[in-house]
Amino acid sequence: MPNFKHQLFLFMSTKFFTFYFSPNNNKFHIRFIKKSRMISWQLKQSAYKSRYICVLISLFFYVTATAQKAELIKSAELFHMLGQCSAKNKIEVYNFWATWCAPCIREIPQFEAVNKLYEEVNITLISLDDADELNNQVNMFITKRKLDSKVVLLDETDFNEIINRVDTNWSGAIPATLIVDCRNGKRTFYEGEFKENELKYTIEKLLNSP
Repeated sequence: MPNFKHQLFLFMSTKFFTFYFSPNNNKFHIRFIKKSRMISWQLKQSAYKSRYICVLISLFFYVTATAQKAELIKSAELFHMLGQCSAKNKIEVYNFWATWCAPCIREIPQFEAVNKLYEEVNITLISLDDADELNNQVNMFITKRKLDSKVVLLDETDFNEIINRVDTNWSGAIPATLIVDCRNGKRTFYEGEFKENELKYTIEKLLNSP
């Protein structure tokens, strides 16, 4: 094996574990992360070669099984959701996106950040991908990006009526975001991509308003 000093080879990293090889001590490492507790296992390269492969495969299926899955919804369920507030002091944020939409993908980290920062804000990512792509695209995307925000997939083929009911000014382009302030019932619609920190600024402005 070549002498790769001071290098680490990362094979897989998820919110549950990190698996890597360290040439400095010629060992494979699997590090499990659960809340504030961290357990490290070291597997010697020669004696446990087959064992770490089995462990890695098992961990892969464990992470896949426990990752969030997108829920398929119809238009009736969509509008029921858009018309309801989980609590009167909440701000509900609904983002329309798709895995094939580059601007949508670029702004998703902003929604994830807001979801973690503000307890008063609920984020729902509404995918407009084809329903046939639920597992091959949407759920794989959720797992790969480790999304914590709620994700649903709108299982419809005719979006014209849906677009007008969401907001009469919506051209149908994505990304698009509907923000509902449950404290006063105010609805604000944004068409287009949020630039860096723009969503955070928008939410803070709403939270600080009377």
